[in-house]
Amino acid sequence: MNRMLEAWETLLEQAENGDYDEQQDALFQIGLILERHNPAIEGEPDMYEEALSRELLRLTLAPSRQADAINDLLKWAIQDAAAADACLYAVSRAEVGLVIEPLLQFIQRQGPKMNDEVAYQTVVALDTCLRQGLDAVKQALAKYDPTAQLDEWQDADDDLLADKALFALRRVNHLLGQA
Repeated sequence: MNRMLEAWETLLEQAENGDYDEQQDALFQIGLILERHNPAIEGEPDMYEEALSRELLRLTLAPSRQADAINDLLKWAIQDAAAADACLYAVSRAEVGLVIEPLLQFIQRQGPKMNDEVAYQTVVALDTCLRQGLDAVKQALAKYDPTAQLDEWQDADDDLLADKALFALRRVNHLLGQA
């Protein structure tokens, strides 16, 4: 395995098993790496250089490795409530075509169990996908319609969650032609 992939594997290990601060830093770095692979996001080169090691800066991940990372992040969000919001932030930085179906499946399985903070980050990640309105998003919405969960979240006591869920619900309805 080359040094860049070794650095990636070490980062994934820290995100899953590190102490809280190490874990949060690793999740942030994973988000930056996914962001760098996402052509829809134009990030700040200085931030990458400050936050990522030389090996991680040079890392290029195949879409299958990115998809594996997204699935790992969503699995960790289920397993560790303290890290869930950071996991979902990292997921939100990934390319829409890779993240939309796993994210919608995550919402269907975990939505009713989420606390407001995790639900908010989930809706933020979903909204990021919805704003791009790609065919992949429309197809995934048709398969895994999140409207029932978004409808529930729009009535949440947490105003930020309720507002974000309402906007996301409107976008979903528009994309599904129900507006």
